[in-house]
Amino acid sequence: LACCGAPARWAGDIELHQEALDRLSEAWEQAGQPILVCACPTCIKQLRAALPQMEIISLYQALAESNTLDLPAVDNGESLALCDPCAAKEEPRLRADVSALLDRMRVQHHCITEDMRELPCCGFGGNIEGACPELSEMMAEQRIQAAAAPYITYCANCRDRYAALGKPTLHILDLLAGLNDASRPAPHLAERRANRAEARARLLGQEPAPLPAHPRLLMDKAILSAMDKQLLTGEDVRRVIAYAESTGSKLEDESGLLIAHLDLGIPTVWVEYRAEGDAFRIERVYAHRIKL
Repeated sequence: LACCGAPARWAGDIELHQEALDRLSEAWEQAGQPILVCACPTCIKQLRAALPQMEIISLYQALAESNTLDLPAVDNGESLALCDPCAAKEEPRLRADVSALLDRMRVQHHCITEDMRELPCCGFGGNIEGACPELSEMMAEQRIQAAAAPYITYCANCRDRYAALGKPTLHILDLLAGLNDASRPAPHLAERRANRAEARARLLGQEPAPLPAHPRLLMDKAILSAMDKQLLTGEDVRRVIAYAESTGSKLEDESGLLIAHLDLGIPTVWVEYRAEGDAFRIERVYAHRIKL
């Protein structure tokens, strides 16, 4: 229940990448060197290359080989287009195991890309979005135009990338969990983080940490989407407002609009907001790398 270190490796941060591998290797040793089960194709690719001493299988292999697993029967009505993630090009068994699971659930499906060696990227890998968001979006757009049918995939990043652009897309684990609505929107950045934290806590038998609730924020979907593109979260906004309200370090124009900023490490985050009862109505959020 940790990171394989891929984001650090993609960013060229060799030390941080090695720290992630060391933590995982230490936990694996302490657990008695068990078989490592990965749901993420990128994790499989990265860890097999970096930690060859580990025996690694995919979650989908484990599920496909289970003789006792009671899989739901899914009536999807139309054939779904199986959109393989690019990391699967070196792991052809992934497609076979996912297809076997879909067959057992009686899900009609067909492959978008026949040759596994030609699998393109959804635009998430390699930290492309941080370096060149326009290229990242173009890559995702090309992928969602590859087939007219709703997509089924086995990569969480692929699923959310396509759903964010309006493409009906399911993750195979959605079907196992009874979440059969391919039009379900992609979670916002903060929701993804909260979902991961809650999943980790539950699997460890812990109570999920409560989400920050103060100060209470009022934001529409357009602002949340703009924040996602800048990799900003509601917690970032809360920190700016909390600092501004506690120190008085803010500007107010003739309409009552409040403007505040705070250095949050690399970015300086700016928030334009209004007080609304016991909450704050967010009008605009943006960031830059200029230090004031």
